[in-house]
Amino acid sequence: MRYFLRLFYHPLFRGSFILFLGSAAGSLLGYFFHVFSGRLLSTADYGILESFLALLYIVSVFTGAVSLTSIKIIGGLGDNQVRSGISALERKVLIPAPLLSVIFLAFSPFFMHFLHITMPLFYITLVVLLFLGFWGAIYGGAFSSRLRFEAAAGVSVFQTAVKLILVTALLMLGWRLRGVFIGMIISSILGLLLSFWLVNKFWPVRVISHLHLNGFWHFSILSLGLNFLATSLYSTDILLVKHFFTASLAGLYASASVSGKAIFFAATIVLGVAYPLFVKYQRKPRQEKLAFWLTFGFIVTVGTGGVIFFSVFPHLWLSLLYGQRYHAAAPLLPLFALFMSALAVLNLLMQFTLARKDKRGLYFMGLAFGVQIVLILLWHQTLWLVVFDSLIATLLGLLLAVILLLPGEKGLLKILP
Repeated sequence: MRYFLRLFYHPLFRGSFILFLGSAAGSLLGYFFHVFSGRLLSTADYGILESFLALLYIVSVFTGAVSLTSIKIIGGLGDNQVRSGISALERKVLIPAPLLSVIFLAFSPFFMHFLHITMPLFYITLVVLLFLGFWGAIYGGAFSSRLRFEAAAGVSVFQTAVKLILVTALLMLGWRLRGVFIGMIISSILGLLLSFWLVNKFWPVRVISHLHLNGFWHFSILSLGLNFLATSLYSTDILLVKHFFTASLAGLYASASVSGKAIFFAATIVLGVAYPLFVKYQRKPRQEKLAFWLTFGFIVTVGTGGVIFFSVFPHLWLSLLYGQRYHAAAPLLPLFALFMSALAVLNLLMQFTLARKDKRGLYFMGLAFGVQIVLILLWHQTLWLVVFDSLIATLLGLLLAVILLLPGEKGLLKILP
């Protein structure tokens, strides 16, 4: 009994519970976002929206790398250094943020040709969200590193709620995709302002004016590479389907992909707490071991439940989310559930290696991504086959991860239960 009470008060459970509540609220709001978008947009327009979100996931690897670097750096500072650390990180992104935004805008003609999407606002919105995301990543990383999970969850829920309200209102006014993109830009600006206000509330004093961030670029590049590979695994398939298939089929695939991602994001929500703990407990093997296996158990439990649910109730899920127009996507859901569950485990291993600054994560994530691209390019005759390609690639990545990470002084064998 005492052991279970100790587990209940473990930071992983307390932090995960806070993030779970925030995620539950955010997921519910996100559910309605997809419901209203899927029902108020045509199937073809919904396919374009999901292509945008897939592309946004990919370009967000830059801000994701900044977020993980912020957790790593600020987590190692004293309480009186946090605000100075945030200021130093803000200075670090002053050049890459506008530079990358301009580069992606310059590449928009290529994306127009590849995705068959000629809407300028599509690419302008992508660049604006990328630019704003750098500062949001710094503030979010600061919240997580100092275990201020209530702030991280609150900002996420607030931004999602504003997006839902604005997008729904503009869709009902007949603005179609223009309304969706404008609503996303406004909600991102308001979310960033809320984050800035919370930073000033939690850490109003800057004791050290010039803090040197040793290893910032080295760790950021490692984080960037790993996050690019992980994000691409659940985003590139949507872009390739948009390229190879008709607009209607791309919309059906997008509905199945969004459903599968519900499992992935539900299972990996715990990583928002686990990663700061992996960083914190590197020199405490017992705590690191407990955090790892509690996280692994949570991910496997959620993934298994998702696979069972989507195998038994695929039509019910699609009816609740999108309506009968999307029932043709039902055969894809069980396979998508397996794919996303395996990817969630792979993502855990990636973040575990990243916390240790271990480059081996690049090998198994790189293998999975490379195999996925090759398989989809060679065998994409049906939508089901595209999902199957992604599942096989992820399983191969997991196999290589186990081979690489089990042995060694810091291998997984050392932290087996």
